[in-house]
Order: sequence, then structure tokens, then C-alpha cells
Amino acid sequence: MKIIFIGKKTSKPKSISLASLILILFILLSLNIYLFDYFFKNQELNSNISVFKNNIENILTNDFQNNLRFNNTSFYTLLKTQYNNDNWKIELETPLKLQTFKRVDNYLNKEQNLSKLTFEPRLSVKKDLNAFWKTTFSASLKNSFGDINQLYYGYILNNYRNIQKYETPILESLRKNITLGISYRNPIKSLFINSFYSYGNSNQNLLFGNIINNNGTTSFDFFEQDNNSNTRNINLRGSKYFSKLKTILTLTTNATLDNKEQLLNGIITEITTKNIQFKGKLDTEITEWFNVEYKSNISISNTQFENQQSFDNIITQEHLLNFNFYPTSNQYIGFDTEYYKNNFSSQNQESYFLNLNYRYTFEKSRIDLELNWNNILNAKEFTTVFNNAFSYTQSTYRLRPRQILMSVKFSF
Repeated sequence: MKIIFIGKKTSKPKSISLASLILILFILLSLNIYLFDYFFKNQELNSNISVFKNNIENILTNDFQNNLRFNNTSFYTLLKTQYNNDNWKIELETPLKLQTFKRVDNYLNKEQNLSKLTFEPRLSVKKDLNAFWKTTFSASLKNSFGDINQLYYGYILNNYRNIQKYETPILESLRKNITLGISYRNPIKSLFINSFYSYGNSNQNLLFGNIINNNGTTSFDFFEQDNNSNTRNINLRGSKYFSKLKTILTLTTNATLDNKEQLLNGIITEITTKNIQFKGKLDTEITEWFNVEYKSNISISNTQFENQQSFDNIITQEHLLNFNFYPTSNQYIGFDTEYYKNNFSSQNQESYFLNLNYRYTFEKSRIDLELNWNNILNAKEFTTVFNNAFSYTQSTYRLRPRQILMSVKFSF
């Protein structure tokens, strides 16, 4: 690399101090410049919907077929800078991308082209406060565009409730993220704590929504309008090992608040979704041949529409208690117990399960013989409840009766 200074000639040039020279040299050495890179992706989607009547198949035409080809080409440069010392680590990335998109459906005679120049910087800062405490900060801008799963012109039946098509412009989204974190690590006391707060703001050119039909199905809808969504998240996780009890305790809490606009039956509505999760895990080694593992997951979720009273909270619980026995080096016996509960369904609010597992390993031949006795309590049904941006969904599953399964596993 040659550095040439061009300017007015003087009889007495200015000298560069040693500190300035070291700083310039450090900057040059810390830069990683990727002058050019190229990416190309080609995807195809072919689909159709058929209707059977009197065992005769009738393939629907026009808007119920897809013969789509989607191309994405990207040229980009990347400038990456790093700074490190005893307590600080700073990274800065500044990628510049030129992206082109083309989608064509020859059957429906439709196509769209899009070209975008995007700038997506990312900054990461880590600071060691002392031997135990560390802090982190990151900020980024990220552009994203619709993929082939959000670009098809003809209808696709996604499930028995939903049929939709994306006869929309290519989705363009710009997301801003900020994350703050602090962690504590003390190997001597076997105590580890991590806490993070993140905020994300997304702006996109399309406002999506759903049309709820009289028969309970939903159809897809959209509106070309810039809109924003905001997500806030707090995560706290801690673990502690109790040496005298030979026990590891892990606790996790996660809270999310999401605000966004959505079309609902043609009306623009602001939707707020709240979710809180509490997770726990306890792993105890009673003896060398016997240990107990307990897991729990409690979730509280709620959805509220603009200027309307919020729905009732959905509370779900999941508790797993496993007893593991190792009578010999090549034998394993496990009792798995499960308990589920929700506060929303009209039936099967509580479910109990018990399974028994036995494994014998032939060590020389590396063959495992397994015997599983599943659903010992002979539970008939299992019900789950969850919510999305505009509905609560309750699903009930019929379960296999009590059964015994034997299997042989081997490795070469």
C-alpha cells in the first residue's frame, strides 16, 4: 500500500509524531476490507389445488395454480473494524449491498422487478467491569425482503383453516435493534447470571391482515401502507450448582411486549400482545446410579385490540419429572411423568402422562435393546391452547392408547 500526500510544497515539512503514526498504523491494521462479493439465488414454486367429487379429481385453474420463478442477486462490499484492549472489545461492520429481485409467473402472466441499495451497519461493544461482571451493547440496521413463501400469485391451502395468496409487491422491511446486557460469572461459587434487554423497531411497506369468514376459515389481506411494529423483550437467566446436594438449579424469566398494526376484516387495528414465561430446571444426582430431573414451564399470554377491553389471560403450565436409574454400566431404567394444565379450554384442562423406558446395551457389539411402555395411564385426549394476533385457538388431539414398543438400535 502506498500513501501519497499531495499539496503545496514547503521548505520545512511538518513531522508526524510517533503517537499519530502508531494510531494510523493501528487503524490500517485493524481494517478488514472485503472489496467485492456476489450472491445469486434461484427458486421455483409449482402448486395447484384439486377438488374431489364422486372420486373424480377436478384441478382448479387460474388463481388456484402457481408456476413461479424467483431470482435474487446481491453485490456487496464490507468494511469491518475491530478494537481490543484489556477491558474493551469493539466491532463495527458497514456492509453496502446492491440487491435485485425478479419474480415471474408465466402461467398467470404476472411479474415484478425490484432493485435496492441498502446500508446495514452493526456495532458491538463489550466491556469487562471486573473478573466477574461483564456488559454488552449492540445496535444494528437490517433490511429484509419477502422470499418465495411471501411472493406467490395463486392461492395455496396452508391448512384446513387458511387459504391465501400474496398478490402484493415484494415486501420491504427495515429493522432497527438495540440490545443491552449484563452478566455475572463466578466459577468458584458456581453461580452464573445473565440479563438482557432488547428493543426492536420494524418499518415495512405492506400492512398484512386477515379476513375471518362466516365458516370460521380465514383469508389473507394486505394494504400498501408504511407501518411500524415495536418489540420489547427482557430476559433473565440464572444457574447455581449446590455441591453438597449435587444439584443444579436453573431459573429463566422472559417477558415480551409487542405492538403492531394489522388489518382485521379491512379495518386497520393496533394490536398489543404480552407474554411472560417462567422456566425452571432442577437436576439432582442422588447416587452414582440414580438421579432426578424436574422441568417446569409456566406461560401467561394476552392480546388486546385498540380501544377494546383485553381478552382473558391464557395461562398454561407444563411440569416434567423424570427418575433415571443406572443399575449397571450397560442398563438404564427411566420413569417419565408429565403434567399439563391450561385455564382456557372447556375440557381436558388437566392432563397426566406416565412412561416407562428400559435400555440394555450390548457393549461389545454396540447394540441397544429398548423397551418403551408409553401412556401407562391410558389418557384419551390432549388439549392445547394458544393465541395469535387476532384469535385464540384450541386444539384437541386423540391419543394412542396404552402401548408397548420394542426396538433395536445399532451402530457400525
